Amino acid sequence: MCLILRYYLTESLQEISRPLLTPDECMRLPGAKKDTNGQVVEGGDMLIFIAGQAPIYGKQILFFKDQVFLDRSKVAVSQFTSPTFKDEDEVKLA
Repeated sequence: MCLILRYYLTESLQEISRPLLTPDECMRLPGAKKDTNGQVVEGGDMLIFIAGQAPIYGKQILFFKDQVFLDRSKVAVSQFTSPTFKDEDEVKLA
């Protein structure tokens, strides 16, 4: 008499959510590199958070090493003042 054993294998996958970045991972992001005089020579990694948008993982741009950004940093300050808003009491009196 022949005994046949059959084995059935099952496999399941499960997705588990995790934070985008743990506090530990955040603390281990590479920072800017400095020379022996303490001057920044290379930008570090950064995270940019904008409301309603996906986070952006990027590398810092050293504006003083990029001519386009250096030129933009030298733009004169606007002569216009920021807008002022009246209080409700001032509006009612007017």
